[in-house]
Amino acid sequence: MGLSQILSAVAGATVVGGAYNANQQAGHMKRAASSAEQAAKDAAAEQQRAVNKANARQPNVADIMFGNRQGVANTNLTGAAGAPVGASSVGTNTLLGQ
Repeated sequence: MGLSQILSAVAGATVVGGAYNANQQAGHMKRAASSAEQAAKDAAAEQQRAVNKANARQPNVADIMFGNRQGVANTNLTGAAGAPVGASSVGTNTLLGQ
């Protein structure tokens, strides 16, 4: 084996080894970027939960109790009169409030 063949084999092995290392490094970088992206999403979700907890809406109990004392309760589905209940409408598929 001549010197040029040996040098050519060493150079070829170096190029192949370098490409393999570059490929491994690219894989590590992709995993690190994915991990960082997931951490950012988790942090944003945690921040949103904290904001929601700080700005939690409370029911207006006084208004609810006042409405209950006014008589017949009104719903969005049936209106103030309530749903019609009769022998002909029991057990049938009817729309409420009609």
